[in-house]
Amino acid sequence: MGGGRDPRKGFDLLITALDQLDKQVPGLERVVFGQLGSEARPDLGFPIHYAGHLYDDISLRMLFSAANVFALSSRRDNLP
Repeated sequence: MGGGRDPRKGFDLLITALDQLDKQVPGLERVVFGQLGSEARPDLGFPIHYAGHLYDDISLRMLFSAANVFALSSRRDNLP
């Protein structure tokens, strides 16, 4: 929903954190959920997989269970 364009969402903070993490643990892959992808997908130097919108508790649980790290970089959000 325009998270990369809205400074309140903290995309710049996320990119900085991911760059640092990539230097410490090479070979990581990232999964983004909540959107299907961007028409202008940025080349950030690491693999990104888009899971799209997840509407049910089972899908959300499976995604969170498969992840090693969860990042929420929002400076402000109404439903974090």
